[in-house]
Amino acid sequence: RLVMSHVPGAGTLLQGNATTLTASFLTDSAGAAVPLANLSRIIGAPIAFSNATRGTLSSAATTVQTNGTATATFTAGTTAADCGAGGATAVFDNQSLPVSITIQCAADLTATLANNVSGSTLAGQSWTWTATIRNTGNGAASFTSGQTVFSANLPNSAGISYGTTTSSNAGVTCSINGTKDLICTANTALSLASAASFTVSFSATANATGSYAVPRASGICAVDPNSLIAESSEANNSCSNSVTVNKANTTTTITGDTPDPSVVGQPVTVSYS
Repeated sequence: RLVMSHVPGAGTLLQGNATTLTASFLTDSAGAAVPLANLSRIIGAPIAFSNATRGTLSSAATTVQTNGTATATFTAGTTAADCGAGGATAVFDNQSLPVSITIQCAADLTATLANNVSGSTLAGQSWTWTATIRNTGNGAASFTSGQTVFSANLPNSAGISYGTTTSSNAGVTCSINGTKDLICTANTALSLASAASFTVSFSATANATGSYAVPRASGICAVDPNSLIAESSEANNSCSNSVTVNKANTTTTITGDTPDPSVVGQPVTVSYS
């Protein structure tokens, strides 16, 4: 006896991802293969895909194709309400056959970097760079202890030095190593829930003029730099910022002159500060 099967290409989808649904008549009720020659009354017959849950249907065939199957594309939704059990139904000759697909909430980590001197300062004066890490997705981002959460290749010329790093999240430890790379790792099992955020701050001081950019040439500044977290978008993980260091202003003040008053040709001692 001919039967219809209905299967998804993937039983679990991240939000926004898609899979192919396939309705097939190529096996009978005993699981044996059915030759296409025996499907002449099935091929070309109407079929429908409907009742999409937590997603949408597209490119759905409306008749059984010459290969004995019909397909449709199921795309998982992208809102928080779309997480959970979803799926769709194939309908042929008044027979409805649903298929289940689990929609996983996805994290979406972002990183931004800012300075507190409006992008410009003087040589010898310090400034603070602050990175802000956010999870703007609907799912949590989970790191195990020791995994890198955030890193940045900092300017590494001899004329710049850095102060101690601070993290607003107690589960994240940050430090700047000898090659002037900022590395932040999870010091325990770390879960960044939807809408969670934290900051990482560190001071910098440059004695030479010039532009100091993060990341440095051929470097990175990114959250989840090792792509450990499955995200709805990987395009917003990077950050950058720069500070221009100008020559410090110099002034000289006369603090005294002796004798005062003096006459023409008389030696005068002038004191400066």
